[in-house]
Amino acid sequence: MPDVLHYRQKRLVKYLSVAEQPLTAKKLAETLEVSTKTIRNDIQQINLLLGDNKIRSKNGVGFWLKSQLENDIKREIEDESPDILYELLIQLLDHKSCNFYDLADAFFISESTLNRYIKELNEMLIKDNKSSPIQRKNNRLFIQGKEEDKRKVFNQFLNQEVEENKLNLEAYSDYFETSNLSKLSKLIVSFHRKENIEMNDFSTITFILHIAVLIERISKGSYLNVQLSTMIDKKSSHLATELVKLLEKNFNIELPKEEFAYIYRMYAGTVLTDEGLNNHYLKKTVEQMLRNIYSTFYIDFTKDENIIYDLQNHLSALYKRALYRQYLSNPLLGEIKSKFPFIYNVAVYGSAYLQNSLDINFPDEEIAYIALHFLSASETIRTKKRKQVLFISPYGVGNQNIVRKKLQQIKSFKIELQIASSFFDAEKSVNGTIDEPIS
Repeated sequence: MPDVLHYRQKRLVKYLSVAEQPLTAKKLAETLEVSTKTIRNDIQQINLLLGDNKIRSKNGVGFWLKSQLENDIKREIEDESPDILYELLIQLLDHKSCNFYDLADAFFISESTLNRYIKELNEMLIKDNKSSPIQRKNNRLFIQGKEEDKRKVFNQFLNQEVEENKLNLEAYSDYFETSNLSKLSKLIVSFHRKENIEMNDFSTITFILHIAVLIERISKGSYLNVQLSTMIDKKSSHLATELVKLLEKNFNIELPKEEFAYIYRMYAGTVLTDEGLNNHYLKKTVEQMLRNIYSTFYIDFTKDENIIYDLQNHLSALYKRALYRQYLSNPLLGEIKSKFPFIYNVAVYGSAYLQNSLDINFPDEEIAYIALHFLSASETIRTKKRKQVLFISPYGVGNQNIVRKKLQQIKSFKIELQIASSFFDAEKSVNGTIDEPIS
């Protein structure tokens, strides 16, 4: 059975499976620390995904499982997803200390399993710490250090995921009926290189997927109704027009001019005003979601100056899709969940707020698109904090090591050091753009 339930939904099912009587939405909401509306939405989605209305309900009584779960569903909800590591971190960060045994009970895991998870967390976090940050004393678990140190924990998880993992569209080249993703990727990357358009890898993947969905939608006779008067930026209008020509030539489709604005806004970073939702309210909703994420995960995505416009732009279209239940498919859902569990968990958290605020529902495929926006923002922020330094020194390895250690003490940037023994060697051996040369 595919991994279709996210972690909160697995906890909900598991909680009902051990309950001796029906549980109200209020009780479930208190246990999972979400709203009753989120509980009802989760139960509705669980029943759709698992089929046969596994969770039953009755007014004035509550929710209960219809019957014993089949073995494949049991394995699904008992899967030791990486998400649990982040849920544990949230608990430890939100409290000065947690009782070890109460925490094991709260997560429906054994004491030995909790010990193993704590060990895994410490192994992931110990890179920037001389000792294990999560300590156990008198059966109380706590994160040692000042508040500022604790706030860095989630950022360590985020940076580790982005640094160590990449997404590969090549594996999904035949996912869409009309647009070959491999062919489309090469076309768009080549076009952007020719037009000197700079996007990080995650932004490029997001762009390619949106264009693939557009081609698929057009091939099935489904069109947007967007006013061309919104296309006021000349550079973005040029890019949209030229890309449309390439798409029509290479994929044997004809795009009506009303569709140009869909591509235009991805270049311009603007939001269209005719999609049924007040843009001022939408912007405020996005800003509040990002504040909530910072409050819970201590990650400030607004350091990417485009994130608000990108999300507002994405959500304006998502809102309309949700009204008509015409959601985007996403071939990268499984890969995002497995390679970027933390960022996906953040996207699930943010999406719960969006669904409640906008009074809509959307599936995991759409949440994965929001995760892609967060990944893109993370990469942009991470790149700003990275410095390429060229050290020119003829004095041997000892001198080079001293300088390397001194540079590693700088915390405001991640230093990537390249070394040459002379200016002449530097011209031959330098890889990429150098931010700071020193000698």
